[in-house]
Amino acid sequence: MLNTNTNERIIHWPVLFKFGKRKHLESLRKDGSLYMRPQTCFSKMESDCVRGDQFEGTTHIHQPKCITQMTIEDSHGHTMVLFPGNFVEPLQVTTTDRPSYNVYCMFSVTEVVDSPLVDERNCKFGDSFVVVLRSATFIERVCAKAAESGFKCEYELVKYYNEKTYDGETGPFRKPSRFAYQNEFRFAISPGSTGAITLLVGSLLDITSEILPSARINELVKFGVK
Repeated sequence: MLNTNTNERIIHWPVLFKFGKRKHLESLRKDGSLYMRPQTCFSKMESDCVRGDQFEGTTHIHQPKCITQMTIEDSHGHTMVLFPGNFVEPLQVTTTDRPSYNVYCMFSVTEVVDSPLVDERNCKFGDSFVVVLRSATFIERVCAKAAESGFKCEYELVKYYNEKTYDGETGPFRKPSRFAYQNEFRFAISPGSTGAITLLVGSLLDITSEILPSARINELVKFGVK
């Protein structure tokens, strides 16, 4: 059992977990292998209930009630004017000058909770998990390797929004609220690629737990609180 003792219910550095197949987690621990998918690929995973997100890759979302009108002009100079009543779903906008990103997603714990630590739906990401035992060191190593490889590295806890009411910016660190159970912490590197990027950070054996079964995560990981 992994025990983390804390005097506070708020954890200042997130405790990071990675779910996946054992062979992939072995590569993560041994070589620091981070397989980073293009952000836009998640919008195409319609059949994947834990990864598929139609809003990935967008920069803004606009609710129909917030749109006064939209004018579309075709190549022949003909125009069409659309009003709120013409839209049945939120309007997804992607600006042409947005950076392209490749991302690496993890589960995070930022607060000690009395209910089960991890929603069991996260086990669909893989049959195993590891815990990052020193989050600050891990983040530092990832960012250093990204910079060495010519990438800008950003990282942040994902913020969740109600896609039926939210109107505003989206970007790489916002996701619809139906994914809130994932408590995601995300690295985003740019410029991104149309294919996956594997970032080799180096051995993480010194700052990660052994590989453990996902199905037993709430039994194996406990936070001790005074």
